[in-house]
Amino acid sequence: MTRAAVPLVAEHDSWITVDPILGCPADCAYCYLGPLGLRAARPEARATPEEAVAAVEEHLGGRRAGVVDPAYDQTPLCVGNYTDMLLTRPNREALVRIVELLAERIPRRPVVVVTKGRLDPDLLAALDRPGFPIYWFLSQSMARAAGLPLERGPIADLDTTLDNARLVSRTTHQKAVHFWRPFVAELRPSRADLEKLVGRLASSGLSASVVVGLTMGPGVPLADERLGTLLDRSIAAPGERAEAFDGEGWAVARESAAAAGYPLYRNTSCALALLRGQPEALGTWRPPYARHRCLPAACPLAQRARCGAALAAPAGTAGWMDGATVAARVAAFLSLDAGSVSVGAGELVIDDMIDEFDYNTLLHGYGRHLAIRAQGVRRQKAWLGSFTGGGLAA
Repeated sequence: MTRAAVPLVAEHDSWITVDPILGCPADCAYCYLGPLGLRAARPEARATPEEAVAAVEEHLGGRRAGVVDPAYDQTPLCVGNYTDMLLTRPNREALVRIVELLAERIPRRPVVVVTKGRLDPDLLAALDRPGFPIYWFLSQSMARAAGLPLERGPIADLDTTLDNARLVSRTTHQKAVHFWRPFVAELRPSRADLEKLVGRLASSGLSASVVVGLTMGPGVPLADERLGTLLDRSIAAPGERAEAFDGEGWAVARESAAAAGYPLYRNTSCALALLRGQPEALGTWRPPYARHRCLPAACPLAQRARCGAALAAPAGTAGWMDGATVAARVAAFLSLDAGSVSVGAGELVIDDMIDEFDYNTLLHGYGRHLAIRAQGVRRQKAWLGSFTGGGLAA
């Protein structure tokens, strides 16, 4: 992907992205914005809030509506994936206006904001007024606590992230999740310190942590010398991997989280489900993902019961839509011959390659009911998610 190719609205695996602003003042060595020339860059608006929300309306009611009914769709909207919506005043003002307009014009659904910035009570109050649910993913790698200069710019240290969580916990319509990335061995503290860290997260007002490794592939700025010198073990580890991940650190963090009653997940979609009090929407609880993404998580029993009910439901489309109708709609959506798409045994099978954003659209429409299998996925952004990159679609 190039800078010019970044869509204004696009389907990622856990949410729909809305990106009217490109460029981030921060300079994080591992960030996918690096290869796009958007890291350590002044944010530039390419659409007004009004234009961005109009594009969301058009997207929800356009081609996508052939497979996802906009009247019932609740797919979250994530604002600002190619910037940080908190790091400049114009970004913050745009975020408030976008949320106001979404609340006026879009069926109710969560708005997600991923940030490394500092929150303040006035901003949170302005975002609370429209009444739309807002889920903050507070990105904190712990690199500064580890003494590794992987990040530059006006970004939060650990204490600020925890302060942010406490501020969010006092709002009416907002919740906060810790986005723990990249979770790699070089950033792991001692066992005792890691246990204390999980305790601090659990007591801060955070709802959960989502733990993500260092994504490998074209989205990783390997030319950044900080990666080669500071994360050399993770970068040099052998094998074909979608991510470099600290499995040993995960085991300690997971044990500590379970003891503290603090949810710790590997997929953002699991945290979203927890916040909404719903079964996870994409099928993380279904093979082949369950073994590595669901079962190892520190997940509350009540939440596991919600997903367990989804797993125990009759396979396929029974009770909501017949398989032939689904297959016909998907074939039309993908402009494929009717015989190229079939539904059976709890699977939606596509006998062709499929674009990544189209796969994710189908995941949002049918992932709770059907495993979605395609011959392959054509990458359309800097990384493939855990569904497109490591499961039935691969």
